[in-house]
Amino acid sequence: MGRYFVQVAALSSAARAQALAQSMNGFVKAGGRLYRVQLGPFATPGEAQAARGRAARAGYGDARIFTAR
Repeated sequence: MGRYFVQVAALSSAARAQALAQSMNGFVKAGGRLYRVQLGPFATPGEAQAARGRAARAGYGDARIFTAR
């Protein structure tokens, strides 16, 4: 299993986060009062970078790559 992820957005609305995750083939991770839309896991940094690029082209230029611990 990969250890690289892309965080697309952090939203306060669970419904909006779920809709975005569905449209991007991602998932929602709830934490506090935010719902983080994430993609992955990816096995390599290159795969994660490609996914980040897709998110940016979809209008989420602030998407970032992170690694799971």
